[in-house]
Amino acid sequence: MNTSELYRKALQLLATGHMMRVTFDQRLANVPSFCLDQLTPISLDFGRQAPTPIDDLEVTAEAISGTLRFAGAYHYCSVPWSAVYAIQLVGLAPAERDWTPFASKEGGKGDGPN
Repeated sequence: MNTSELYRKALQLLATGHMMRVTFDQRLANVPSFCLDQLTPISLDFGRQAPTPIDDLEVTAEAISGTLRFAGAYHYCSVPWSAVYAIQLVGLAPAERDWTPFASKEGGKGDGPN
């Protein structure tokens, strides 16, 4: 999928009211510095119904962004669609949380977290 398809799919997933997991190359995003130490792509969860509300959640044609909580500290994160490998719906039941990519960029790295 290209970036515009990822953007459209993200809007569809967020409209379900569930959380959305975004897996991406953290070197190309605005994330906390400790995330940059990871050697593999990372995943962050975004959604309008997040356990810790994301009041500034924004989804544009360029990126998904919002202030997320990491171990009690808040950090504004912005992930450009060009850095995204895959997005998936995060269900409420554990069985729905399995890695099931709803959208991924062609040539993305892998099929999900290892």
